[in-house]
Parts: sequence; structure tokens; C-alpha cells
Amino acid sequence: FYKRDKIKTDLCIKDILKNIFFIFNPAGIKIIQNVKDCSVYAYKSELEQVILTILSNARDEFKNKNIKNPKIEINVDCDDEKVTISIEDNAGGIDKMILDKIFEKFFSTKNSSGLGLAISKEIIEKHYNGKIYALNTELGAKFVIEIPCKEKE
Repeated sequence: FYKRDKIKTDLCIKDILKNIFFIFNPAGIKIIQNVKDCSVYAYKSELEQVILTILSNARDEFKNKNIKNPKIEINVDCDDEKVTISIEDNAGGIDKMILDKIFEKFFSTKNSSGLGLAISKEIIEKHYNGKIYALNTELGAKFVIEIPCKEKE
């Protein structure tokens, strides 16, 4: 699924989400989308991979914690400067002891390489001069991605 596109293009976030949900199997997960009509200048496959990593991690947490009514809420907002994508689940959040480590290379709480979120952070910060971070909410974990609308000249 992940391959580096050769050129950045203007991408509609709604289209990116449609592509992701074609691949991502949300079986039994309620997906709520509050998505403004926003575009970002990006590599399509990279942005899809970042969002897919977050969604897959949430799906894994639902299974691990046996969440009865799993839900993911995706909000997309934009202004003249940036596009903000937030993805929140209701899986109870991330242990406070590891919250500041989840974006580190090779850090994992499961049998995986521990590279998914580390690569996501590198993509957002180095390829887009953006930000990605996670926080706990009353219901679960919330990941926020902020990407400038256009590259700085």
C-alpha cells in the first residue's frame, strides 16, 4: 500500500478518506465523519498511510480491550494556513506512562515493528512541515495532524 509518490498534488481530504475506507475494514466500528471540504498539497500515498496507521491502531485497541461499541470520529477542518485532521477513538486512551513514547522508532505495545507511528511522524514533520501528536480525551485517544495548505515558497 505504501509507495512514495513522485510529485505532490492538491488532494481533497474527502477523497483520501474514501480511498482509505475502501481498504480499511471497519467491521463493527462506527465511523463518524465531520469533514469540511479541504484540500492539501501532499503525496497521496503518504497521507493515506499516516491516516491508515492511526485507524489500524485504533482497531487493534478495540480488539485488545474488547470494546463493546467501538467508535472512531474523524474531524477535518481548514483555514487559509493549514488543514487539521483529528481522529478520536473510544478505546479508553493511551497509558500516560507511554504517551510521550508512541512516536519513537521501534516502540511498540504489541508484536509489531514499532515503526508505524514513527514513520507517520517523520512523514508529517519532514515532508510537510506539519505536526502530529496524540492526547487522551474522556473517551479514548485522539490523534491530531496539522498540515500547511501549501508549501512555503
